[in-house]
Amino acid sequence: MVVIGNKRNKKARNRLPQKKRRQWNVREKLMVVHYLENNGGNKRGTAKEFDIQPKQVRDWNNNKGKLLAAAPHVAKLHLGKSAKYLSLENDLFTWVSERRTNQNSVSQKLIIKKAITLSKDQDFLANNSNITEFKFLRKWLDSFLRRYDLCECRRITVAQQLPPDLLEKQNVFLSYVLYRRIQHDYLLQYIGNMDEIPLWFDLPSNITIDHKGTKTVSIRITRYEHSSFTVVLAYMADGKKLPAVCIFKLKNVPRENFPHGIYIRANEKGWMNENEMLW
Repeated sequence: MVVIGNKRNKKARNRLPQKKRRQWNVREKLMVVHYLENNGGNKRGTAKEFDIQPKQVRDWNNNKGKLLAAAPHVAKLHLGKSAKYLSLENDLFTWVSERRTNQNSVSQKLIIKKAITLSKDQDFLANNSNITEFKFLRKWLDSFLRRYDLCECRRITVAQQLPPDLLEKQNVFLSYVLYRRIQHDYLLQYIGNMDEIPLWFDLPSNITIDHKGTKTVSIRITRYEHSSFTVVLAYMADGKKLPAVCIFKLKNVPRENFPHGIYIRANEKGWMNENEMLW
């Protein structure tokens, strides 16, 4: 009797495992070149030691001078295709640098809008008439940020730390609510969760485009970001959401056309008292 093995399993056994591709930065490439020089220039042995192809070792060794001149974190020596409209991007980069010098926020949409405005300049159109067909898409924006070493940065703030016993307090409060409901047989429509939050009249952006590696990120403000009003949101346990309540720091309710379904209240100190809590 002849036993024939599973052909599918046999093919799976004979298949070579695929190597996981990864990027090597300049520091790691120089490490490989240094290992190559200290081992008699054996490219195949060096490639086997670091689990890479001999061609990679050969290319890195030939480009040793460029690797020494590049930044250690760089993964590619060739940054890709050069800019099609270099003068426009230089003017755009100058504009971004001036705004950041004045601590003004710069968003991605603002950069695209400014690029479109620069492309419509008559002096620029005289030498680049075909730019009218160019589309400033997200792909172009990513290339522009990479070419000029820019990235999105968030304004530095001091974050509020949560208490270490937060979960314990949550469980204690939840147990207390459940006990009271069993004790007094409260209906779900009479159990609610309410929170008040301040909203500012001016909300400056916390994200801007700036140079990579910037230690301090500052954004100019209008000084009206401290003028605020209070918004109260409430949700009942049966799933009903109550209308929002806005409390202004005024003596009387302002005579304005407010959106439908929102309650407007006024308090001299902007506080939330019993009168403001009535729905």
